[in-house]
Amino acid sequence: MMRRFWNVVMPLAAAAMLAGLAALNRPSSALSAPQGEASPSDKKSAAGRPTTRPAGTGKRGGSDSDGPRGFRGSVRLTAEQDKEVLDYLKSRRSEIYEEVIAQREKDPSRFRRTLGRIYPFIVRMRKLPEPVAEAYEALQQTHVNLWRLARDYNSADTADRKRDVESRMLAQARKQFEAEQLVRGHRLADLEEQIRDLKAELAQRAKDRETVIKETIDRFKRGATRYKKDGDRSSAGEKSDRPRPSQPKKADNPRD
Repeated sequence: MMRRFWNVVMPLAAAAMLAGLAALNRPSSALSAPQGEASPSDKKSAAGRPTTRPAGTGKRGGSDSDGPRGFRGSVRLTAEQDKEVLDYLKSRRSEIYEEVIAQREKDPSRFRRTLGRIYPFIVRMRKLPEPVAEAYEALQQTHVNLWRLARDYNSADTADRKRDVESRMLAQARKQFEAEQLVRGHRLADLEEQIRDLKAELAQRAKDRETVIKETIDRFKRGATRYKKDGDRSSAGEKSDRPRPSQPKKADNPRD
């Protein structure tokens, strides 16, 4: 019974780990600069225009979004995206695939939530250099393997068995360390690039000081104008002189 319990829990934990890795790769800069790679032409055009907002400030559901949000932050997927997730799991994570497929009939809502949470991970893997994407997957897999081996170690009934399991744990921990070093190096390089871009933007703002100040004033003027128009429409509706229809008088005497 306990073995069956872990066989169910482990694949779901692996699926959750995929979602966690997707979150790990989200932008972490305090200035909200984008984590994804930008083309040189995009960077050049961004640095050449004045702005009053930090770089990378995007809108929810914009072109850089993974899709419309659904269940508690998961993504509502199309049938094609569902297939993309299942194909990925079937080819790369068969142990997760079997459990997810089983959930499709037993709990459709959970099935769709799981796919919606894994999909951003797959999208981000496509945007990364191949070695970094492989390192992210290695982090997920070694985490699951170490969890399983730790249970095997605790249940081992001989010293030799414990030494064997610990040796395999050591190999997995080394693999995890190397993968994490690669991932951290990539994130550091990305943050350094963000800092360079933000410094360039700051210098550009200094050059365009008067233009930026004028943009700020114009923006507030436009906002105040819209507010006034909305207020005028509201007041006109409240003070309408249109006569209200009179109610018919009730008969003094009830009908027989």
